[in-house]
Amino acid sequence: MPGLVLAPLTPVQLRGLASICGVVLVLLIGAGCKKTARPALEGLEVVAPERTVLESLGLRTDDVRDRLRAALTRKEAFAATPSAKNEKGWRAAFEFDLLETAEPARVLVRGTLALKRPDDGRYDLDCGVDQTLHYADVDGRREALRQALDGVLASCADQAAEQVKVQGKGLTELVALVDAGTPAVQAAALRVLVEQHRPEAVPGLIARLDSDEPMVVRRAIGSLVELKETRAAGALIDALKAKDTQFQREIVFALAAIGGDEAEAFLYTVAQGHEDPGLRSAAQAGLDEMGEPRRRRRDGG
Repeated sequence: MPGLVLAPLTPVQLRGLASICGVVLVLLIGAGCKKTARPALEGLEVVAPERTVLESLGLRTDDVRDRLRAALTRKEAFAATPSAKNEKGWRAAFEFDLLETAEPARVLVRGTLALKRPDDGRYDLDCGVDQTLHYADVDGRREALRQALDGVLASCADQAAEQVKVQGKGLTELVALVDAGTPAVQAAALRVLVEQHRPEAVPGLIARLDSDEPMVVRRAIGSLVELKETRAAGALIDALKAKDTQFQREIVFALAAIGGDEAEAFLYTVAQGHEDPGLRSAAQAGLDEMGEPRRRRRDGG
């Protein structure tokens, strides 16, 4: 049987073959990397500070809502168009406050964006800006404050986008994001792990107890209480010794809620001999919350 002889391809044929291969490759990549559809934002509620504060900015509540909705869409956290009638979207509530100091002229804008999935999964995102104001007149002050508020809205939108992205990821990938992601990605992955009551969230939450940002510390304490992981007791005790009084009472009650022998022994020590009477009282209240059976076992009864 004679052998099969392949004739060399002409330049025109080679270009045609390359074009076909390119189209096939694009189709294959597109099929394997289909972009996940962004969820719709079905509702957005804004809880503003006092009316006089908004008026000083030349804003209304509706203006803040429109600015935030635009930021959430621009950051690709949510779709710009409404969802289909048979598809429920996410809901959000934004609450903020604005504080000023005269000397030096500074502004602190605090904001919280609560996101709620259709299945009632909820994530609270903390956004804030603390900056020096530079202005020469009333109009300059107003513009500086509006820019500070826009900074908070942008921060919320960034965090919301990351929170949406981590939805549906598996345990291994979530843990990897906590270990190696950006701060916003780490926080988003931790929120999902806490919602799922995964103990793998504990190391990341413990690391956050050392943060210089009060809201980060407060959120970590609350998440550890939600998980009720007794192995976090030692880290909370160390945090209580390192933090100032604004956190000490919170940590005392967190230890009581988490429970365990280490937490109970520490609370007993604080209740019996701490120099701060308020902390002694809080520790005793925590022990009372833990219940009689534990105290009888501690006392050998």
